[in-house]
Amino acid sequence: MESEDVSSQEFEDLTGKEFFLITAQPEEGADKMATIECWSITAEFSQKVRVYRNSVVSSGTLDFIGESYVAGGALKKPWISVWPLNQPSPIQPPLLIAAAASCVAVSPDGEILVVAMNNKISVYELATGDYVAHLTRHYGAVTCLAFSLCGRHFASAGQDGTVFVWETAEVWCSGASSNPQAVTCQGRIEDLIFAGADTSYSFMVTVGADHTCRVYDASLANYGPVANFLFRRPLIAVTADFSATNIAVSDDSGSVFRIPLITPDSRTTHPHMLSESDWNQRYQFSGHTKAVRCMQFSSDASLLVTGSDDLTMRVWQVKSRVCVRVLQFRGPVTNLRRCLHPESIVGKRSLITARPLPPLKKQLVSDALGTGEKYIDIRLPSRGAHFALFTKAAAECNGTIERQDSSTPSNGVSGDGLLELQGQNADLATQLAAVQAELATVKNVNRELYDLCREKILEQRKT
Repeated sequence: MESEDVSSQEFEDLTGKEFFLITAQPEEGADKMATIECWSITAEFSQKVRVYRNSVVSSGTLDFIGESYVAGGALKKPWISVWPLNQPSPIQPPLLIAAAASCVAVSPDGEILVVAMNNKISVYELATGDYVAHLTRHYGAVTCLAFSLCGRHFASAGQDGTVFVWETAEVWCSGASSNPQAVTCQGRIEDLIFAGADTSYSFMVTVGADHTCRVYDASLANYGPVANFLFRRPLIAVTADFSATNIAVSDDSGSVFRIPLITPDSRTTHPHMLSESDWNQRYQFSGHTKAVRCMQFSSDASLLVTGSDDLTMRVWQVKSRVCVRVLQFRGPVTNLRRCLHPESIVGKRSLITARPLPPLKKQLVSDALGTGEKYIDIRLPSRGAHFALFTKAAAECNGTIERQDSSTPSNGVSGDGLLELQGQNADLATQLAAVQAELATVKNVNRELYDLCREKILEQRKT
């Protein structure tokens, strides 16, 4: 769909609106250059607010790097292009990798980049460009990657029908020797997401060629799914709303289905107990003529945005299942992401200066340090996987020092000096225990707030 960027004055009017980033893959031989388009979408109107140029991005490789950038794996090229959210041109040079990316995921805090290339997975630290880990558990090509909402875990799935759930801190410390949770499905996995906060109400959802949508407890995935939903055709894509009360799946014919995990009448009529005709009347969205490759709920779950191979993007009202808007593109819609930081898109400050991105290194950190040495990041960031990494690394260092014999000098350190070091370590251990206790208290408070908000939302929906 052709239109020009809105003016700076119009940008101010769009602050606070829902922004979605869309990529459409032009047909081979097309004379028009591919772009990433940012749209402001509501039930009443849609408007293109920004275009990111020079962007032939592969399906499943579009993601945000914190509040500053959007990244996409170049189609059939060994690099990842990165655009500041408020600028149309990518930064140069791009982030070079070993081969073309099949899928890309960035941790929610923007610190960790995970890239799949065929059946191999590479993990990088974006702040330094360090090549942290090289994972080779999959036998077939990796088709999807996803981080949990806090970044504590990430999952990979592929053509071999296997899903691995990795602990981010363990991968950081142990690399390829990490021991992930493993889940086996029948057939190729097409899409995978995490839904819900990292509390007792957190799910991992997969869809694939075996016609099945599987819902797992995110922390106990290896114990098997907690729910299975079987459909007549192979499934292509899946998404969930922020509260994880609704899941949407699409099949290869263009049909989209909503799966309500929690409904006002769930005590009497759970959705999987309905007949097929009743299910279609209540939960099916019909309109696309070809496979739907990507979907996103709006932040309040009132709208569902879908992108398809039929060259259209449709906006649906969730409750009524009515299509309120159809946008036409030059090619199949392959990526669709909802922007969580619209202020970065409309802002004028230099995001490159605020957060520079160094080149990605080609050599693993463990190889660069040499045999016998261990790479441990002991910084204490305020959120994300780095905090879990700090806790684990500090505990390992604590155990190492305590195991030393205080009566035997080591590396030229006298017995008195070693005792002094052990005393300092005891103080650090006490401080760490205090931090862990405070963290546990904060987690309990967050869990109570989340449960309260979820109850309020469900009460409002019932009324």
